[in-house]
Amino acid sequence: MIFVAAKNKTVLPGSIIAFHSSPTAMEHFLRRSSARAGAEVFGPQRKAEAVFYRKINVNPEIMVEVARIMNPVCVVEDNRQPASHPDHYGMGWRHSAFVPTPKQLGKMGITNVRGSWPSTEGLAVDLERLGLSRAFRPVYSPEQSDLSAIGAAAPPNLSRCQPQQMRGQKV
Repeated sequence: MIFVAAKNKTVLPGSIIAFHSSPTAMEHFLRRSSARAGAEVFGPQRKAEAVFYRKINVNPEIMVEVARIMNPVCVVEDNRQPASHPDHYGMGWRHSAFVPTPKQLGKMGITNVRGSWPSTEGLAVDLERLGLSRAFRPVYSPEQSDLSAIGAAAPPNLSRCQPQQMRGQKV
């Protein structure tokens, strides 16, 4: 959120901006899942997130679009946490994060961005240099400026993750 809120944003060479899940996205996808009741748990966080994004003139629903691009595949429930706690819920994702380009950030309403972006091939080198494991699989489509053309449409109804679905998945 700090990056998004900054008036002017500079991305230094070798740095990466990556979006992952959010309370807005979790509430959205849980409402369309086998764990619908869990959506209410994210309500207070989603409201606070919405206030923040509106204050900086960014549509908070863009976080649902970012999560859709990462392609959720199933819902994870951690029974070590009570069902009334946000940590009880997670998602199995096809991709670990979304790395947007400056044009894509502009489509999200995030402006005044300048700096360095890796080539498609250079992203893997930067991720390794930053110490991220090879299991970290972001969506990076520098040739696409239209967010709706990136990633796959989210499944209309997400079921609970099965162990075979979670092999190599990020939660």
